Amino acid sequence: MFTALGIYPESLEKPFLERTSEFYAAEGIKYMQQSYVPDYLKHVEIRLHEDYDRCLLYLDMSTRRPLVATAEKQLLDRHISAILEKGFMLLMDGNHMEDLQRMNYLFSRVNALESLRQAISSYIHKTGQGIVMDEEKDKDMVSSLLDFKASLDTI
Repeated sequence: MFTALGIYPESLEKPFLERTSEFYAAEGIKYMQQSYVPDYLKHVEIRLHEDYDRCLLYLDMSTRRPLVATAEKQLLDRHISAILEKGFMLLMDGNHMEDLQRMNYLFSRVNALESLRQAISSYIHKTGQGIVMDEEKDKDMVSSLLDFKASLDTI
């Protein structure tokens, strides 16, 4: 009805997207402070699916792109640095492939793959340097480096 009358964009869509942005901005801050990165990434993924479904069921399909973009911006794009700082090393060290795949997928949605690439590069450098500089494990350095490379090859 709103669409047929030509009042949907101004009367419903615009205020809805504004409130959604405010809601997700607050939720993103809260969840980033209280959650582990894997849990946060799962939450973002769920929210994106919910918004897509919400458009299918209740809203005009023209709202889907701006709604999903709003969720991506407020829940993901604004928190890229925090996600990487808070959880990337733990995911890499723990070889959490499913969570790393989720991170890669979500980062690709907001054009943040360069940030992820830099984090991977930094991780490789720091971990490799740690192996080489550990004098106590000098005799195991070569095998440790090969093990590290093998673990990276699985990613």
